[in-house]
Amino acid sequence: MHAIGDLIWLQDVQGRCLDANPAFESLARTERMRLLGRCLEDVLGPRLAEALWQPDWTALQAGWPCTHEARLTIASVPCLYEITHIPQRDGNGELVRIQSLGRDITQRHQQIEQSLRDSRRQLADIIDFLPDALLAIDRDKRVIIWNQAIAKITGIPPEAMLGQGDYAYTIPFYGERRPQLMDLVFGPDPELERRYAKVTREGDTLTAEGFCNALHDGRGAWILAKAAPLRDADGQVIGAMEVVRDITEQRQAEEALRQSEEVLALFIRHSPIYAYIKEVTPTQSRVLQASDNFEQMIGIRGSDMVGRCMDEFFPPEFAAKISADDWRVVTNGELLRLDEDLGGRHYTSIKFPIAQGGRTLLAGYTIDITESKRLEEGLRQLTRLDPLTQLFNRRYFFTLAEQEYQRFRRYHRPMALCMVDIDHFKSVNDRYGHLVGDTVLCAVAQTLHDNLRQVDILARYGGEEFVILLPETDLQTACASAERLRLAVAERRIETASGPIAVTLSLGVVAIDNGRSMTLEQLLDTADQMLYRAKQAGRNRVEAWDLACSQEAGGC
Repeated sequence: MHAIGDLIWLQDVQGRCLDANPAFESLARTERMRLLGRCLEDVLGPRLAEALWQPDWTALQAGWPCTHEARLTIASVPCLYEITHIPQRDGNGELVRIQSLGRDITQRHQQIEQSLRDSRRQLADIIDFLPDALLAIDRDKRVIIWNQAIAKITGIPPEAMLGQGDYAYTIPFYGERRPQLMDLVFGPDPELERRYAKVTREGDTLTAEGFCNALHDGRGAWILAKAAPLRDADGQVIGAMEVVRDITEQRQAEEALRQSEEVLALFIRHSPIYAYIKEVTPTQSRVLQASDNFEQMIGIRGSDMVGRCMDEFFPPEFAAKISADDWRVVTNGELLRLDEDLGGRHYTSIKFPIAQGGRTLLAGYTIDITESKRLEEGLRQLTRLDPLTQLFNRRYFFTLAEQEYQRFRRYHRPMALCMVDIDHFKSVNDRYGHLVGDTVLCAVAQTLHDNLRQVDILARYGGEEFVILLPETDLQTACASAERLRLAVAERRIETASGPIAVTLSLGVVAIDNGRSMTLEQLLDTADQMLYRAKQAGRNRVEAWDLACSQEAGGC
């Protein structure tokens, strides 16, 4: 612990310091011996003590490990720290102490912020570069996007419109404050719909034509508009955007607008962009134009791709698939979106037909989404796994267990549940320290994992307690599995920094079939009772209750 650069400290429920490493001494500006036994609030001051652990106190009392971010100053240097607290309970389940760790995430946070700033700057450049007029509002009807194209047709610069509310965005079009097409995103309005020549819906996207009497200094203009909701990561509508095209001289085809809008959506969503135009036949696609950044993706500059066909860049089967997709796009006149894996990197491609010189060609954009895929997977793992043992955490266990329980109720196949606890684990922590205790916890977790089936669901339930759900498993098989786990742990000598350590397990097992229906909470409670019985009977043993027979089955 003393060699680790992260902040590590141990405190009791009254906030008194029980242990601390040198990094924590630097934060406290106090030697360890002067910290021990003292209330952290007295040493650090109420403000710093509250930043370290008080935001998580309610969750800790409930037995949940928790994490938050806090800004701390160490050696006069302000830093952003990720603070993690792990509650520790006694044999009666009472919270007795809290193990805490603080990790400096300043650099990681700065990198993320810089990446966000870069993405926003790229997005702003793309929006202003678009040839179509684009505006967007938030749920409070305040303008959040007003690009150069719409500034040109309305005569109002972005700085004069951004942030304006109360339907200010409709005045340049209609000479008054009133709803327009994108307001239909937030709810139906028959009166508003009647103001347009025609409103069509495709999913949650609206398309309409209308006459805007205030455009072009009051001369007015016919526009083709397309509106769609803006959503957050949870799919909730947080605003709306509308693209406007002046079709006074000629009413351009709906397909041309759709192509422009799909490209706009792509630009807004991703960068960088790999762009190309192809000439397509039933059997082959030939490149007419391509951006030079394709060299990053397939090792060939765009200028070197011109005039060449797909089978010159890709294996025959893959080239044939690309050509078939291209032909379907130009013949059906539909936009196609594909997710592809090239050389271990992930890409999203969007293809659509365009008219050029009397020919129907295909245009496409490809975006490298490898890093976003990795980030998504990393975030998913953080929400599912216990940070110490890398087993499923308690919250995700309940998600999986509920799915298995509903499957049990549907098909009436047997199912078993096992609660596991390391015997006398407190004495391991007291004798060897919590770092050795963590080593023992991880070793037991790995042993349990290695002796279970892939279909079994193993999770850290809290502290030194684990829970296992065994699908398609009757009581006899569950007891045999529990006994196998008990022996595997009992026979193992766990190598630690303090030498080899041996521990044993107490296990409580419950099984059900279609003979009796119990809730998942009742199953967990019964398994916990069996675990308690195993401990009362001397530990290092398995106790079980067959709920299907509604009677105690005794030890296995």
